[in-house]
Order: sequence, then structure tokens, then C-alpha cells
Amino acid sequence: MSDRSPITSAGPANFAAHLAALMRAQGMSAEELAQKSGAGRAGTGIALRPTVSRCVSLDTADRLANAVGGDLPAMLGPYTCPGCRGNVPAGFTCNECGARGGES
Repeated sequence: MSDRSPITSAGPANFAAHLAALMRAQGMSAEELAQKSGAGRAGTGIALRPTVSRCVSLDTADRLANAVGGDLPAMLGPYTCPGCRGNVPAGFTCNECGARGGES
């Protein structure tokens, strides 16, 4: 039996969305975030693109959150894009979060 349980919450994906939004707002690259947080390029990359089998530790997530001025508990909650508020018209893409509208 594996000692790793699968990720069942949306926390890592929520964190990635919040992290990317705060980075965009500050004009910060992933490389700059890696240096500022001390998380390294691999840790930063995993945080921005989590998978079921790979996500960062809470310690690393906290360092990344602090580096962009975010609050870790809030960043684990749902993300709503301030630009589209999750409602992108069909055929359009939100310039803020990159979400695409459904087919009409």
C-alpha cells in the first residue's frame, strides 16, 4: 500500500491559479519567483502546474505565496478571475486568466 494518497481537493489547482494571477499582476516571471522564494525552478514549475502525483509541500507553497505577497490559506480556496468572473462568452478567451468560452 502506498503512503501517498491521491489529491482529492482542488487546493493545488486553486493555488496555481492564484499564484499565476499574482505573478501576472506583478510582471514576475517563473524564474524570478523561483529566485525570490528560494523554491527553485522545479518547485515553482510544479506549483504552477500541479498534477495528481506531483504538487509542492505546504512549506514550499508558503514560501511561494510570501514571495508574491499572497496569503496561503486564501490561495488554497477557489479562484475567480476578476476579469471574466468565470463567465467567458463562446468564442472568446479571457485576457486575464486565459479561460476560453464554450462553443455556441
